Amino acid sequence: MKVLILMAGPQRLKEMEEPAALVSHHGKTIIELLSKKISELEGVSEVIGVIKNSDSQNFHLDNVFKLAFPAVKVISISGQTQGAACSALMAYDYIDSNEELLILSGDEFVDISFNDMVKHFRANNAAGGVASFDSLHPSFSYAIIDSKNEVEMVTEKNPVSRNALVGLWYFKSGSEFINCLKNTIRKDAFVKGQFFISPAFNELILAGGKVLAYKISQESYFPLKNDLQVQTYLKET
Repeated sequence: MKVLILMAGPQRLKEMEEPAALVSHHGKTIIELLSKKISELEGVSEVIGVIKNSDSQNFHLDNVFKLAFPAVKVISISGQTQGAACSALMAYDYIDSNEELLILSGDEFVDISFNDMVKHFRANNAAGGVASFDSLHPSFSYAIIDSKNEVEMVTEKNPVSRNALVGLWYFKSGSEFINCLKNTIRKDAFVKGQFFISPAFNELILAGGKVLAYKISQESYFPLKNDLQVQTYLKET
């Protein structure tokens, strides 16, 4: 399995200069907490981090990555991409393989066992998997899920159900993820000028792949996309 961590999004924290990955609580940064959870995963062959060149220059985030993960490939990009999907494609050379792929968003923290989630997807022979929690806020991706917890459709920033998705995505094949992602871009499946990861699951479903939802509690999910969310995380953990 390869793990791809996306940390090249726009800086939206106004009270803090550093990126969300460096938010620290009880002496541990978000990137250190992610490192611990990833270390518990079975079968990880490589970790890839996609970060902004400015964060490498200003905060040495590339060095932080290399210290946090024993074997890591760091990709520093200049400027802003058109969303997480485009950032993921920057790692094309590393993830275009038949190995499993777990993608994480670096501006949120999901306090669950990644290993338990992945084992669930493996045990049920899922081609893809998402983690969902209860919400109605239109800032999230959403999935329509059947009685077997199989995903029928995914929407971006459009609450078509109460199954909101976190930035934690599983694909049985990295190459299949690349193909699905390219199809979403070809179809101009963007929202507010941005291409996102979650719509790739619609392409996987169209190709006959089984996509499962792994339910988590609201209390396990901590978005870190603005100052209020960061303060909430610091108070509640």
